[in-house]
Amino acid sequence: MASTYSDLLKIELIGSGEQSGSWGTTTNNNFSQSIEHSIAGVLSVNTGSSTAVTLTTGDGPQAQADNQARQASLVFTGASANCVVTVPATQKIYFVHNTNASNTITLRLSGTTTDLVLQANTAYLAATTGSAWHIFNDDLTVTGQLFLPEDADADDLSGDSATGRISLGAGQDLNLYHGGTNSYIVNDTGDLIIDTEGDIVLDANGANITFKDNGTAIGDFSNSSSDFVITSSVQDKDIIFKGDDGGSAITALTLDMSAAGAATFNSSVSAPGGITVDNLQLKDGGNEIETTGILLLESNNSDIQMNAVGGDIAFYANATLVGAFNMGTTDFILTSFVSDKDIIFKGNDGGSTVTALTLDMSAAGNATFNGTVTESSDERLKTDIRTIDNALNLVDDMRGVYFTKDNAAGTGVIAQEIEKVLPEVVMDNEEYKSVAYGKIVGVLIEAIKELKKEVETLKEAK
Repeated sequence: MASTYSDLLKIELIGSGEQSGSWGTTTNNNFSQSIEHSIAGVLSVNTGSSTAVTLTTGDGPQAQADNQARQASLVFTGASANCVVTVPATQKIYFVHNTNASNTITLRLSGTTTDLVLQANTAYLAATTGSAWHIFNDDLTVTGQLFLPEDADADDLSGDSATGRISLGAGQDLNLYHGGTNSYIVNDTGDLIIDTEGDIVLDANGANITFKDNGTAIGDFSNSSSDFVITSSVQDKDIIFKGDDGGSAITALTLDMSAAGAATFNSSVSAPGGITVDNLQLKDGGNEIETTGILLLESNNSDIQMNAVGGDIAFYANATLVGAFNMGTTDFILTSFVSDKDIIFKGNDGGSTVTALTLDMSAAGNATFNGTVTESSDERLKTDIRTIDNALNLVDDMRGVYFTKDNAAGTGVIAQEIEKVLPEVVMDNEEYKSVAYGKIVGVLIEAIKELKKEVETLKEAK
């Protein structure tokens, strides 16, 4: 009976009566080559620039180089191109290691398109049934500690360290490793998304969380004596708060670092508890301004306007109402609210402070002017100029009276009586009538002139 070969390892099965006197050598070769290679054989395969390589295979005991596919461990080296390596479509367990830094090795079952792709710097324990691949280390369950006792390249942000890293993804895009001093999570492509059912907590005992863009620090969250500090690290670059207002992107607040942190709000600012700026406080929801110093209202480019829908602009001194502007009617009213306190108009006359006008509220509002009171009387402002006739008769119809007004004695005329004689000098504010005494002067002048003529006529008659 002739010798045959096993299906899987191609070990020579010596038939009855075969190889008389030499069967022991064949048996030793089976153990030292076929069985030993399949159980413990480690073979380095240099694919070089090849894009397709077929592993050698054959019957019976053979050297490693002549039966590459029989080896227990295949180490692929020297690749300068991605390579497809064809192995026999038979049952086999392999430990495979692609040591190349950038090129892939694809194991393909002979006569099929069933592949196992080894990314650069990866190793697998894999089994093939002859029609499919099965990765023993594809799913890893650890009940205790998973320990990788080796550091990756120091401070390697590329995630391409050949040692000391855990790589995830078909393209080894996500890498976890410790670089001697620092630890890293490096994602080579796409976004890094952290999604949890609970909260995300960042705990930095160094008190600082730094944000970088392509290696450049742009900002920090930090703890300074339990104060939460947000810092923009790039010179003159702002801190900007953005949001979505009804579907439209808005910039709610900009802190301008090129202008000492000047704040620009996109819209109104609401502060029920008040806002304090140096010694200035906005209180009562912005309805009250309080300062410990001088409050200066200044507009460099336009006017300052006060608009009170309620009609009053009130002035207080130490919480006491002292005066107000009132626009409740079409009249502009200035009121002094403290009993018997005057309204005083002051100014600067050649460097000296003068009291131009005092309205004495303890004397019914008597007006005291510091200087001469004049009324515009330029001829160019007047039309229909006529001399007053019968002035003496007009004066004769007037009555001078003594009177008491607001508990004070006075002299003058009665507006209603004067209105019948000289209505031009009587004013009516729909509540009380007043007399423009100065406008009576013209009548008095002409009356004196008429009286003078009468006196002269009498003198001539004598």
